[in-house]
Amino acid sequence: LSALGRHDAALGHYQVLARRPGHEFVGRRLEAGAMVAAGDTLGARSVVERAMVAGQADGATYLLCGELSLKLGDAAGAARCLDTALAKEPDNAAARAMLGESFIRLGATEKGLAELDAAAAANPADPAPLRRAGRLLEGMGRHREALERYAKILGTAPRDTEALIATANVHLALGELDQARTIAISLVGTPVQESMGQYVIGRIALVQRQNEEAVLALARATRLDPRHGAAWAALGDAYLALNDGAKAREALDKAAALPGVDSGVLRRLAELESRAGRHAPALAALERAIALEPADAELRLAQARTLAALTRWHESGNAAREAQRLLPKSVEPLLLAADAA
Repeated sequence: LSALGRHDAALGHYQVLARRPGHEFVGRRLEAGAMVAAGDTLGARSVVERAMVAGQADGATYLLCGELSLKLGDAAGAARCLDTALAKEPDNAAARAMLGESFIRLGATEKGLAELDAAAAANPADPAPLRRAGRLLEGMGRHREALERYAKILGTAPRDTEALIATANVHLALGELDQARTIAISLVGTPVQESMGQYVIGRIALVQRQNEEAVLALARATRLDPRHGAAWAALGDAYLALNDGAKAREALDKAAALPGVDSGVLRRLAELESRAGRHAPALAALERAIALEPADAELRLAQARTLAALTRWHESGNAAREAQRLLPKSVEPLLLAADAA
């Protein structure tokens, strides 16, 4: 039934299984899994919590508790579950990686990095912890340390496209254009790989302010792989550098339509839509960005301004007050809230 997508129907069978002596642990996990598949993550965690209270939980159950808690944004609860999972199964690399993610979300960055590195050492075949650590270090400006993580991935899988691109991006951030170009040239084979190579070449051209060349390379990247969101976003930046707002908006709109779009793309798209007087599409982009970054005060301010431009004063005031909560020392949210009153 689960394989057929009939998760609600499967749920009853798993509940019966969980009541059978000797099958409690696996039955509760399957019950929770069916609820997640049916879209009830909160209910699934309740099932797991009841299993833990009843003493029907093993390491895998606590691991599931950690995973569900992270999905629900409860990093502290996830850390508690994952600590217990590791007490029961010290070599569980998946639990260690999730514990690292929990620490990062709690602001304990160094502890999180240590757990991610430990997870990678426990299971070298899984590059995910090293990727997460590398991205985190990039965001902190610790580029050399990020390169070390990506190098470990490439030591195991030399043609790992994602690690190659990440390495090229770090070299770009460091101004090491020759190293980035060498990686770009090496990315040949499938259209997706060649799209990645053209993307890096386009990014190099942008850094060198060769904007026409950047447009050519990045347009080629999007033709090779129309689902390459980063290439569409960079193409938008290249058109912006050429002061072509209409084509920039079109490229960013393509990027925004793809899965996994980041808030930066949505923010830039909203700015362009607002400049063009297209406030409704701007608001739609901002609302998507806020869903990804709910604590970003600048996004809330932009939302308040855009709602005001649409004469939706009550909602504009609410957005301004939320921005004021996030930026209590700023005057602008107060002014926007006063205008909306």
